Amino acid sequence: MQPSSVGPRRLHYHPDSANLVVRMILEELALPFEGVFVDRERDEHRQPACRQLNPQGLLPVLEDDGCVVFETAAIALHLVEMPPRRGARLCGRRHHRRCLHCSRVPKARNT
Repeated sequence: MQPSSVGPRRLHYHPDSANLVVRMILEELALPFEGVFVDRERDEHRQPACRQLNPQGLLPVLEDDGCVVFETAAIALHLVEMPPRRGARLCGRRHHRRCLHCSRVPKARNT
């Protein structure tokens, strides 16, 4: 896994990581990206190049125009807060943010 300089959007992933949500958002927002496979069976996620992007060595990691974002929830918020893009299949940015917040379930009370 090699960090890129300013340039295309790159999603570092392994199929068993939580990358599916991020991929779905990228597709729905019609945002082009390059998928970078990280072989966890060969411990690529523990190598210095991966740790340079995410010190914990966890996946997925998104590089977006020089900005590195990791953890699925943080990546999702980063993507939906971007300005709307022509060709996106979902409605406006405000709706995306509201949908993410609506998914929170209140804590159960001990009664």
